[in-house]
Amino acid sequence: MSTVKVKIVYPIVAFILMAGLLGPYFIKISHALNEHEELHCVSKELHIHAVEFDCDFDHYQFSTFYYPEFKYPQFIDEVIITEDIINNYFFLSKYQQLHFVLRGPPTC
Repeated sequence: MSTVKVKIVYPIVAFILMAGLLGPYFIKISHALNEHEELHCVSKELHIHAVEFDCDFDHYQFSTFYYPEFKYPQFIDEVIITEDIINNYFFLSKYQQLHFVLRGPPTC
């Protein structure tokens, strides 16, 4: 019985759950891509077109999945640095030779 359960029942239950969760999103995407009429204007004069405001696509919203707030365990203690960080590093030091100083004319 356990082999039948693992090979047949679990994939069927997984497919039903996945279809139940993702089905409405696929329906909404198919409506957005296929069920809107696209009108091409061939008139050469200046005019304004009426906008389609009566779409059922905008009337319903899917709520996001609810995840309860999870408190993460802290493995490392939080250390607050209170002293000032003094940075004495200067990129162009007068003692550092730059890359273009070492260049010279080509020798034969």
